[in-house]
Amino acid sequence: VKSQVDMTKLSWDINQSGSSLETFTNDDVTSIILSDTNNTLTITLTDAKSTYLAGTTNFGGQGASNLDGLDIDPGFLNDNAGNASDQPAVNNAAVTMEIIAPTLLSFNVVPEANDILGIGNTIIYTATASEAMRADTSMSITLSNDVTVTLTVVENAPTTLSGTYTIGASDNGDTDLTIAQYTALTAVDISGNALSTTPAIGEIDGSGGHSIVVDTTVPEAKIDATGHTYDAATGVLTLKASELATMGAADGADVKSQVDMTKLSWDINQSGSSLETFTNNDVTSIILSDTNNTLTITLTDAKSTDLAGTTNLGGQGASNLDGLDIDPGFLNDNAGNASEQVAVNNAAVEMEVEAPTLVGFSVV
Repeated sequence: VKSQVDMTKLSWDINQSGSSLETFTNDDVTSIILSDTNNTLTITLTDAKSTYLAGTTNFGGQGASNLDGLDIDPGFLNDNAGNASDQPAVNNAAVTMEIIAPTLLSFNVVPEANDILGIGNTIIYTATASEAMRADTSMSITLSNDVTVTLTVVENAPTTLSGTYTIGASDNGDTDLTIAQYTALTAVDISGNALSTTPAIGEIDGSGGHSIVVDTTVPEAKIDATGHTYDAATGVLTLKASELATMGAADGADVKSQVDMTKLSWDINQSGSSLETFTNNDVTSIILSDTNNTLTITLTDAKSTDLAGTTNLGGQGASNLDGLDIDPGFLNDNAGNASEQVAVNNAAVEMEVEAPTLVGFSVV
């Protein structure tokens, strides 16, 4: 009887407040089935209208204090001759909706990397609900390192809530990060039922350990102001350092991935005006020696040749030694946390001091 029902006479009254009305048109329904036996009209909304209605703020609800209502104006029902029913207006006819609270079925956890995670790394947490949830509503999880992460219903995937944890410098570390608890916040299903938190966190699949290690301890490793040498013949730069063990690498390990060569500049004659820069591709290896407190950086043949051809490279004596300028972030631990060292300027680089001599002449 879709043709005999005027949907423009129907309004959905959120919380029966009278101030938040959702209206309809005749195009918002696909069918209206009359049952004289059951004394019912079964109105099926279009997908677009039902989705829109479900997304309305405060839609649905349970209990006398927050049930939605229907406001119906005269002329809503008509006979097959077009005569309107003699029914007067109806205000706040309560609408009862399903009352089963949604629950969480599982969690999915995706870390940025499989290695130890440090400051700035991310972990994506996704929760799957037992039924479609209302758009833009959220829940939260508390992790075993006491960090709280908000998960929001994903657009076009209403049973999914997702959020990203970005590890902060002040966060606690953890050797096996887990989900310790969860809170419903505003998360409700499309009928307005709040997310149930009755199931214990341990009963929800995926809440346990995922072998995720979080390290937020800033390494104390630093480059010293003196004691650096460069062998131009081999392209090996040896940096004097301290507290290298805090980088989390074994003595003798190659820590090329933990040293950012873009933070290093070679300052010709310590003038500040003639700087040779580096990229991470300019080195073949960087060997850490905690025993000797050194980093041994071996340059590529191309870079050592380029450096050797630089005007005024090298020199001896306090007046013309080259220097190294090192910005923060040069050294990092195995979780990617940058050393707490401040910038280093004009750290002198000594080179071999034996003067060359002529060994002979050839006359042709």
